[in-house]
Amino acid sequence: MELVHFVFRALLLTIALGLIVEWFIPGGDRIVDIATAVCAAATWLLPLGIIARWHIRPPRTSLGSVGMTISLIASALTLSLMTIALAVLDFIFIRGGDWAWRSLLAVGAFWIAAPLALYVSSRFEKPLKRRETSSTAPRHEDHL
Repeated sequence: MELVHFVFRALLLTIALGLIVEWFIPGGDRIVDIATAVCAAATWLLPLGIIARWHIRPPRTSLGSVGMTISLIASALTLSLMTIALAVLDFIFIRGGDWAWRSLLAVGAFWIAAPLALYVSSRFEKPLKRRETSSTAPRHEDHL
């Protein structure tokens, strides 16, 4: 539930700042257009940074690994929603800025490429070896 609150707070802050810039700053439409592109780039770069940190310094516990995964998904989701909100403001105020369509395409490509990359990487993962148990009981294959 805390994650949902964080995402909504970030989204509301983005919309509020976008509206303030659009209404009160001359040329603010261009600033919001560029901010849309920056958020789209951050949607790609921040999760890659989290993954790089994960490989440089892996979590010490399995719970730490879960926390890293949640932060990866939360950051990508938050930045994607911020990009979409800024793109909608772009469409409303300047009827499709230069970067709005490209930013939406970049976010859409991220949400297609990321699960696909996870699937492909899981296919190349080496299976873990099972530990042999040293039981003295005969196995079913021994009776055949």
